[in-house]
Amino acid sequence: MENLVFLNLKKQYEEVFFYKTLQNLEVDFYIPARKLLYQVSHDITNEKTKEREVRSLFAAMQEINVKESFLLTTGEETIIKNQAGTVYVLPAWKGG
Repeated sequence: MENLVFLNLKKQYEEVFFYKTLQNLEVDFYIPARKLLYQVSHDITNEKTKEREVRSLFAAMQEINVKESFLLTTGEETIIKNQAGTVYVLPAWKGG
């Protein structure tokens, strides 16, 4: 699924990068021209997986000073907020 998201992002944006936070947390895709962050996870029904994916996004959001990011999954759809901003959890077909 990550490869499909990458290919779709690459069609839309010239530069698509991997992002590593100062805390060594990883975000799958960063588009610097638009300050967009995308994390891809097949399934976040496991709470530990969900927490890991969201923690990485919130850390990166604070570092690059953005208030929104995206967590793309196979089917989940929700919104997660904290002081760093908002993570939109979307099926990959809607947000990638």
